Amino acid sequence: MEPPLATPPYLDEAGDPWVLITLSSQMQDDLPLAIAAIDAAGDQPVRAVVTVGGDHRPDELGPVPANVRVERAISHARVLERAEVFVGHAGHGSVMKALTHGVPMVLVPWGRDQPFRRGWSCNSGPSAYGRRPGRDLTSGGPEPRRRNTMRRFLVVLSIAGLAAAAAAPPAAASHSWSGYHWARTSNPFTIELGDNVSPAWDTYLLGAASDWSKDTAGNPLNATVVAGTTRPKACKAQTGHVEVCSASYGNNGWLGLAQIWVTSGNHIAKGVAKFNDYYYALPKYNNATWRAMVVCQEVGHTFGLDHQDESGADFHTCMDYADTPDADNMHPNTHDYEQLASIYAHLDSTTTIGSVQAHGASGLGTRVDHSTFVKRFADGSRLITFIVWAR
Repeated sequence: MEPPLATPPYLDEAGDPWVLITLSSQMQDDLPLAIAAIDAAGDQPVRAVVTVGGDHRPDELGPVPANVRVERAISHARVLERAEVFVGHAGHGSVMKALTHGVPMVLVPWGRDQPFRRGWSCNSGPSAYGRRPGRDLTSGGPEPRRRNTMRRFLVVLSIAGLAAAAAAPPAAASHSWSGYHWARTSNPFTIELGDNVSPAWDTYLLGAASDWSKDTAGNPLNATVVAGTTRPKACKAQTGHVEVCSASYGNNGWLGLAQIWVTSGNHIAKGVAKFNDYYYALPKYNNATWRAMVVCQEVGHTFGLDHQDESGADFHTCMDYADTPDADNMHPNTHDYEQLASIYAHLDSTTTIGSVQAHGASGLGTRVDHSTFVKRFADGSRLITFIVWAR
């Protein structure tokens, strides 16, 4: 589902066929994809709508051709009802809408589970969901001029898409959580993890801190466990470090939850990680594999890491969504350390470790994908939540 948004009148104006181009709702440095698609559209008899989402500004794309409209947000469903081609990064929501509307897709995955989704999208194809009359771009159909136009556009776009793909980061090591990071003025640096967990979790918390502190692939981060400062049930965040809590939070569907409070400059100011004892009383989850994986993953999120994959496949890391986790899902892998090295390769002019106050509100906010919620505040800061669901 998408929020109700007005349909711009220009979508119903007569003219060349429409193309929808989208960026991720979670920042992942995919501007090159939109720029390549805009360049491809500029010289073709098509009209394009580009949506940049809440984490980009339209002016970041620079000057655009007269046949291109750039929007912060627009109803993708309303555009896809009129569009002949969809161009995107293989995000779950936009792909499902394109399939539902039978719109051919050009997908350039940027990371996380997007390569997997591109694969099954190609196998499914718009035909599995039905096409409207005139959607066949290769043969037959009542609109030969549009077919020829879209053929030319797709050829140009394919070349541009290859260029964008070349600019994309390697999928296996591109799971930064939207560029969120702790600001600091030097490397290496240390993040304190406040221990508010029961004894059943202590071993796993200490193990996760040790894992995330390994000097592998240039990882500059050190994690150390200190005494917690909050009641486990409330698990209130404290500025400048991460509070880690365990309690029975109820039959709410989640095994673990990570939250970070982010300044307007994408700097993490504080975080929490929670483990829901309600589910760990069940035989399925009350074992070392599940406990270690969830602790490792939720703590990893508070450092700025996203999932490597959410398809259920096993990427041999605690940062995937493996349906049947085993021993190699209890720890980070080399790609996780590479990503931390990439996230923290630069230095900042200030620090948020133990110093900067971000917004103090809690809650989940708006769901943006399967496991992520965002709550935005008037001062530009955000509360971001990642959830590991019970399955």
